[in-house]
Amino acid sequence: MKTLFIASIVLASSAFVQASDVTILSTNLPATRGSTAVDTKFIVDTEMKEAFAKINVDEQVTVLVQDCSGGYYGPGPGPRPYPGPRYPGPSYPGRYCRTIPQTQYRNIFSDKVKIEGMTMNGDDVIYQSAEGDVVCGTMGKSRVFRIPTFYLSGKCDLVGSTYQENGVNKVSVRFVTK
Repeated sequence: MKTLFIASIVLASSAFVQASDVTILSTNLPATRGSTAVDTKFIVDTEMKEAFAKINVDEQVTVLVQDCSGGYYGPGPGPRPYPGPRYPGPSYPGRYCRTIPQTQYRNIFSDKVKIEGMTMNGDDVIYQSAEGDVVCGTMGKSRVFRIPTFYLSGKCDLVGSTYQENGVNKVSVRFVTK
């Protein structure tokens, strides 16, 4: 029983030593009207053997849009979907207009940041830190288009979040190894 307990402590301490959490970006964002979402992904430059983090912050905004549909605008037979109110003039029905909410997305921040210590060794992408080396994934070719693709191993992750500090919107991106 004692050996099992000691072995579990050694495994837990070695797993803790391997984990690292590095903030690679922390910056201010412009003022926003809606909710924001952070999108992060890895980019590997195969010629320079370096890895980057591509960061996009999008804002979701709801705007009111006028939708005018219906009515018939020419003489002759034809369908008359949504007959609107009749206006003075010929016997053509007018347009039917309404205001509807529409969700739109706009990019408020975009950046590409180099991840220090993450390099390519052969086909493997390795993160080198004081705690040790972690294989984040391998470079390969996609099945369909045969383009260079970075396949993650599940040991590395980019975590992006937005928050407010003293009334200023900020974005923070952390590189986490497991």
